[in-house]
Amino acid sequence: MKDSPEISQLKSLATQYNATRADFIARIQELKEPLSLSIDQQSQVDYGILEPADPALQKNCDFINRDEQAGKLSQRMHSLFLDGSLIIIKKLQELQITFRRHNLQKYIQQPDKYYHEIEMFIQSLYGYRHIYSKRGELYRMSSLRSNLKTYPEILSLVDVWVRELNMFDERFSEDAFSR
Repeated sequence: MKDSPEISQLKSLATQYNATRADFIARIQELKEPLSLSIDQQSQVDYGILEPADPALQKNCDFINRDEQAGKLSQRMHSLFLDGSLIIIKKLQELQITFRRHNLQKYIQQPDKYYHEIEMFIQSLYGYRHIYSKRGELYRMSSLRSNLKTYPEILSLVDVWVRELNMFDERFSEDAFSR
């Protein structure tokens, strides 16, 4: 059976994302190598860490965060993730599927502004249940996947996208999923 155009697009974007991610990881390792960091220190020094737990490692974080090549690779992964996620979101809009706490039109109009919301939304469509705290209490959000039981074409898109990106791996417990 031939893939739908959307699934083909998602697979292509995921392939590009994974190749870029591999390049990004290699670049970060290349930058860390001459720093002679202990294993514990390596976990505190990475791209995107603005303030490490150990202030003595600040210059190392700044060095990695200023790297132009790592920045371009990070931005490329960001763009590819949004491109694929927007395919799913636009399909939801086309089918007039709405979600109470998610303004899909805003996600489409300003995806960079809503990157984290889009990421959590896609994960929830897959079945992931996020944990949040409110007034010192921990809560587990419901997954949005159950809302899509009558839309197998959307479930297929979400499943392909999340699996092809390896968004979740064996580090995540099945307890986090509601399916």
